[in-house]
Amino acid sequence: WMARGGAVDARLEPWRGVPSVRFAAGPTAVVVRVAWSTSALRVLCEVGDATPVAGATSDEDPALASKSDSIEMLLDTRGEHSALMDTNDYQFTISRDGRRTTFKGSAALAQALHADGAAAAQPKDWGMNIPIEVAVADGPEAGPSGKAGYRVEVAVPWAAVGGAPSTTREFGLSVAVNDVSSGPSGVPVVYGADWQGRTRFESPAAWRPVRLEPPSALSRFLLRGGPWLLGGLPLAALTTLVVAF
Repeated sequence: WMARGGAVDARLEPWRGVPSVRFAAGPTAVVVRVAWSTSALRVLCEVGDATPVAGATSDEDPALASKSDSIEMLLDTRGEHSALMDTNDYQFTISRDGRRTTFKGSAALAQALHADGAAAAQPKDWGMNIPIEVAVADGPEAGPSGKAGYRVEVAVPWAAVGGAPSTTREFGLSVAVNDVSSGPSGVPVVYGADWQGRTRFESPAAWRPVRLEPPSALSRFLLRGGPWLLGGLPLAALTTLVVAF
């Protein structure tokens, strides 16, 4: 456990006390840590990919995930675990070079898809103006265990997603990585997986339950009344992320 405050700068040192989840996207190792403050959800991803691939050309590119090495976050602020993205669900894609795309679930599109029975597509409004802070570190020691790769740190303000979930209420979170490699004849090959090992992570069915809990006496003592919340992830085999503040 640790109090996580300060700048969004993709530095690993302030996160070393936060427990992590490890998984793989194809051949690529990934480490994810989560914490939050009274103002924002904080996520740090370490990705062990030594070869950058980037083909996206704009900051708001709907196909960013299939064109460049990137991470994705899905956030369900009410913990409804709906089969399709609704207006309480958000998706953030951040490329290795810091470009980003944001989405919000669309009630209108969800109704249309329900009527047509085409539930496989994920309805969402593209390019929503949801401010997030992003920092990227890329280099020979930026991946997991100090190996080559990159780190992405993200802060999503609670105010941008309708406010922080109430204490003890579950919400949903999923984190995934897209690893783009050059295949035969230069055709890109995309490996993707979320932190539960699923490859179709774009579906809200991949939510991992998360809840906020009241602070223990020890937590209050360690924080000494500070504003930062304690964040932690269980082992990958567990299904619930518990965060005390």
